[in-house]
Amino acid sequence: MTAPTHPAWNQTHGHVAFDFLSPTPAHIKDADVAHALAHINRFTGHLNRAFSVAQHSLLVVELLAERGHRDAGLLLQGLVHDAAECYVGDVSAPLKRLLPDYQKVEARVWAACAAHYGVPVELDPAVKAMDWHACRLEAHAHLLGGPIYGWAGEDETEALSQRARNILYGYHATFTIERRFLVTLDFLRDAAAMQQTVLMERLGARGWL
Repeated sequence: MTAPTHPAWNQTHGHVAFDFLSPTPAHIKDADVAHALAHINRFTGHLNRAFSVAQHSLLVVELLAERGHRDAGLLLQGLVHDAAECYVGDVSAPLKRLLPDYQKVEARVWAACAAHYGVPVELDPAVKAMDWHACRLEAHAHLLGGPIYGWAGEDETEALSQRARNILYGYHATFTIERRFLVTLDFLRDAAAMQQTVLMERLGARGWL
């Protein structure tokens, strides 16, 4: 991979010159995605504790599993739905709506990520629903004083499974989150390649590594 001939690129943790103008699946590295997402905080740092995009992604997978989804390809979508944020950062949705040029870059990067992971660019409605549900749960669990003006709806944290609560409330080292993301990625990608249905409980034996 040659160096870009323009200044619109960043060096990743894994020494990739990531080209924002022409991103390709070859630019996407699993270790970069796991590392960056485990270090990027949700809600642009406004929660009362560290809670990363990688933890959010793992929570989305568990929420899908709680609702009976067993298709590995669908669960894989849930895990990698924010993979582009490894490269473009986590911009809050209200601000993102004001940044059309950013949205175009993010769309290009996500298309490269989707191709790398073998998931559709247009995410399944169930994944989108659990992404939003996870956002609301995180707000109730970790915004100081809770969400204001009722934007996050009712607090449904008490209804979560123990596995989901462990992700939402557990204090895990960044390295642990990073490793858990990669373990889950390998598990789901292998199962998706064989068009298998899975039980996320199978990962329980591996635990939080």
